[in-house]
Amino acid sequence: MSPRLRRGGERAGTSSWSWPVWLMLGFCFGIGYGLTQRLIELRPGEGLGGRQSFGVKAFPGTGLEGLRRSHRAETRSLRADLDALEQERLKQKESQELERRQAELERRDQEEIERRERENERLRLEEIQRPPQPAPDPALDAPPPEPLEALPPPPSAGQGTVGDPTVQP
Repeated sequence: MSPRLRRGGERAGTSSWSWPVWLMLGFCFGIGYGLTQRLIELRPGEGLGGRQSFGVKAFPGTGLEGLRRSHRAETRSLRADLDALEQERLKQKESQELERRQAELERRDQEEIERRERENERLRLEEIQRPPQPAPDPALDAPPPEPLEALPPPPSAGQGTVGDPTVQP
């Protein structure tokens, strides 16, 4: 098997430069980069009077004082106290939580009232729909009769009659 050849008799996939050429090229670039950094650090332009090539301009936009004047705001300090801002944020959060809890309690109370009303309505409807019960018998509700007067004592054993079962022969 013969390897594929390019024009000129070289093998495909190989470079015409060998590795020492690439090594020398990298070395030259490294030295050039290092020298450039050293020259920039020396700043040769400062020894010539330190002239700038551009003029200094004012900061663009409107400053704080300009904004205050344009809005006619009173001069008051900026709110830059982070602890105070954090305390204010916590107070707002607590007040929101308290409002949420109160709303939840009111909602629960309203639900309880509605539940009671539904229960009362249900009981009232059951009372209306319940079939009428027959009127109670007045004889059943009457008090038991009083005991009869005491009966006379039974005849004694010696004075029995013939048909008397209590008499013994």
